[in-house]
Amino acid sequence: MKKLIENSGKPLAVFYAVMGLCFMALPAQGDSLPSGASIDAIERSIRALADPFVSKIKAPPEPTPTPGPVVVKPPEPLPTPTPKPPPPKIEAPALAISGILFSIDHPMAIINGEVVEQGQSIDYAGAKVLILKIDKDEVDVRYRNMPFTIHTDQEK
Repeated sequence: MKKLIENSGKPLAVFYAVMGLCFMALPAQGDSLPSGASIDAIERSIRALADPFVSKIKAPPEPTPTPGPVVVKPPEPLPTPTPKPPPPKIEAPALAISGILFSIDHPMAIINGEVVEQGQSIDYAGAKVLILKIDKDEVDVRYRNMPFTIHTDQEK
């Protein structure tokens, strides 16, 4: 019993409380111990009750993960972007050049019956046609932001 007190390292108050419980369970002087009871059994009871704050329930061991085959999934293919449709092809305006009055300083052309100079615009199919340059046998125009050359001879 003395070894138990020296080795426990617990405060004496706990020891006295446990001893008090044990002595209450002992028979009175002159009585005999209950059958099967011994000093060793009492010491085991004291050891079991020595620290009431220690859990008697053992935590189940954590399962160790078992290494299995490593399965690597191939990455999913990225969705292919839908290609933008090509812009609609703009055809040259069907302008009729009736004649060109060419001079180096001030060239003019007669287009669809209208006399025009460089820098002017005319209406064609709901859009503007800008006259960029007038040469001796052709007129450069811009129609729907695309440059075109209109020849006096329609076969070119």
